[in-house]
Amino acid sequence: LNIRFNPEAVLLGNPFHFDKDNFLNIGKEMSIEADITLTDRKDAGMHLYTNPDPTSKYNANLELFNVDLKDVTTLVPYAPDIAGNLNLDLHYRQNDDGMLISCDAMTDSLSYEGTYIGNEIFEAIYIPRNDNTHYIDLLARHEGDDIIHLNGDYNDNSENQGLDGTITMTRFPLSIANAFLNGSGLKIDGFINCDLAAKGPFTKLNTNGELQFNAVNVDVETINTSFALEEEAIQITDNKARFNKFNIYDKAKNPFKINGTIDLSNLTDPTINLRLNAED
Repeated sequence: LNIRFNPEAVLLGNPFHFDKDNFLNIGKEMSIEADITLTDRKDAGMHLYTNPDPTSKYNANLELFNVDLKDVTTLVPYAPDIAGNLNLDLHYRQNDDGMLISCDAMTDSLSYEGTYIGNEIFEAIYIPRNDNTHYIDLLARHEGDDIIHLNGDYNDNSENQGLDGTITMTRFPLSIANAFLNGSGLKIDGFINCDLAAKGPFTKLNTNGELQFNAVNVDVETINTSFALEEEAIQITDNKARFNKFNIYDKAKNPFKINGTIDLSNLTDPTINLRLNAED
């Protein structure tokens, strides 16, 4: 089956132009060859193409380029105001050994409801295995710096669903949250670092690691005050976050001391056992 597309098309209310040499060939045993480029007047569009590879049954790429996110979200009823420029590269490969999906996405000048977030890059790899496990590797960059790395295995066996993975945050900028806090009277700045490992079935998931705040300040505009979080690391052992004289400071640098634990074994109903002490 050989398919060619007409030079002009209208998608999502916008006129697009197909490259004149576009083609989609579907052969025996559903083998596919393709090279299709679609662009609009703003030079935004899509490129779908296959890569000849004798070792792979399927080897294809889908590229989206110069996509104006504001144009997309305005077409979706009740969608938030999201703006920025999106470029995405999705790769799919399948051979006798299995399947691999990888994706690179980059958003320039991303904003949410008029609040600037930044220039963001996301990289992902997904590999399903024959033993009902799935390997996932996710990396996020903010303004060129690595801020989140998550990787590990997800087991979807119906009798033993669970995780075995790690998540690392390196100077994750909490100011990103301000885009979603407009009108709340809260503003947050600073960074968070964490290095956590989670392993086991979801019913008994075991988490260990540490969490640390760096220059974190929370402004509460409704009462005209602010709070600063101490930079001492919070240890998480066997799902319990342990606070040992952890301080939260007010504007006058008076400490609000926290001691005790928060048991995260049940994330929907955590067990809190904290002693709080404040003076002045």
